[in-house]
Amino acid sequence: AVEGLDGAFEEDPVVRAELYAAAGTVYRNLGLSDRAIPLLDRALAVRRSSASSDPRGVAELLNALADAHLLAGHHETARRLCERGLELLEGVSGADVARLPAIRHPELH
Repeated sequence: AVEGLDGAFEEDPVVRAELYAAAGTVYRNLGLSDRAIPLLDRALAVRRSSASSDPRGVAELLNALADAHLLAGHHETARRLCERGLELLEGVSGADVARLPAIRHPELH
């Protein structure tokens, strides 16, 4: 079913990014980071290429991707992704930075 996302919703990249992110999140929650990471990477790429790419949406995807990398034991990659998410959220009012893995996981500091 995930393979069907390629080329789907070409006219609405935000929806396509959300579908990739949802599938990646399911795999991450199942502990299958090796399957989650490529889907979350695709979601991030699609979201970034969208004209309506807002910083919160990109930061949320960076957060999900960091969680997947953390699960896979890629601590340095997770830390860098968290830093990028925090940079995007600087100055965004109401941003919930406590949700980012670097805040929840002291081993990333």
